[in-house]
Amino acid sequence: VDVGEAIADYILNGRAGRSRSLFVTLRAPHPPLRTTHVIRRMLVDAFAKAAVPSPKGGVRTHLLRHALAVDMLNRGNSLNEIGDVLRHRSRTATTIYARHGIETLRALARSWPIQGDPR
Repeated sequence: VDVGEAIADYILNGRAGRSRSLFVTLRAPHPPLRTTHVIRRMLVDAFAKAAVPSPKGGVRTHLLRHALAVDMLNRGNSLNEIGDVLRHRSRTATTIYARHGIETLRALARSWPIQGDPR
């Protein structure tokens, strides 16, 4: 909630220019960022400052999307809801996050058949 409110405040009151993009440059006329390099650099710096080892494959901006999806899954959101937020074109693309919801998946799994069990 805090992050959402901060982003909404930034969009409504703090962001310069008229671009519909969330992240814009500080220089007038404030066009959208052309690359994700600036955001990636901030992530790299944050990992270093927190003394957290970088993920296998390096720090990428996709980490933000992945972290959001896993957090939503852990909070009980459906894969359809996560796909809508991430704006996936295909529901199949969202299923990669199902592996992070093992406890949720356990409820869907059938029990393993045992020999002699009438079920």
